[in-house]
Amino acid sequence: MSIATSEDAAWDSRFNPAAIFREWRRREPYLAGATLVYLVACLPVLFAMQIDERTYLDISVWIKPLKFLTSIACYFAVLVWFAGYLPAGTTEKRWYRLYSALLVACATLELIWIIVASAAGIGSHFNTGTALMSFAYTAAGIGAVTLITGALVYGVMIWRNPTPQLSPGFRASVIAGLLLTFPLTFVAAGYLGGAPSHFVGGNASDAEGMILTGWARDGGDLRVAHFFALHAIHFLPLLGLATIWMRSAGRAVATVWTGSAAYVALTAFTFIQALNGEPFLAMIP
Repeated sequence: MSIATSEDAAWDSRFNPAAIFREWRRREPYLAGATLVYLVACLPVLFAMQIDERTYLDISVWIKPLKFLTSIACYFAVLVWFAGYLPAGTTEKRWYRLYSALLVACATLELIWIIVASAAGIGSHFNTGTALMSFAYTAAGIGAVTLITGALVYGVMIWRNPTPQLSPGFRASVIAGLLLTFPLTFVAAGYLGGAPSHFVGGNASDAEGMILTGWARDGGDLRVAHFFALHAIHFLPLLGLATIWMRSAGRAVATVWTGSAAYVALTAFTFIQALNGEPFLAMIP
């Protein structure tokens, strides 16, 4: 007999995008609203890319705002869904409402900083050429650390909260994804923030980077490890979804923990690889 449960079944034969979207918004309306705002904000950025020919590091000045808008939207979107696994009544408590407002404030201020810098045709990250930009960079770093505490807080609360509507494998993957996102990102992004650039060797240009990601192909790129670290919150739960059809709960959980260990190893490998000035998957166009 399958160990899949009612929550998991929503992703199976009864998959209904409209119903899932309504449920998603119901679980955490505030973060859901911020997510939608960030996605809508991608539209004027895309328009700006079409009419503004200025570049930074040899690519459009608007690439970075687009990446950060979509990345933070994806981060919040998963937190919104996972809010349904928090202890009952958590999202109605005053401390939680203040905390979620803090997360949105940190994300929004960082996005404004990046967009304004791009509109001015200058870099946001690693830009310490003036006292103002140095202060903004430091403040953004503090905000970014605050932002990823959301994964840690959610992970601890879900870990401590029985969630019988989840299959054991999927529950383990949600907890692993949340709890690993914070330390992995703290290390990868923390080192990246203190470096002079995301490049390690090679040409300081994004023009010849990998398709979609822009990662360097002629040297190390610290953004690779940062990407895998931050998106553990997405990739590991996907692994958990793949286990819901396993007949053995123990096997499903073991699969998740094995996959989580492999994911940590992959993130560490890409970090060390970048430090050694080696490109990630250099043969990919």
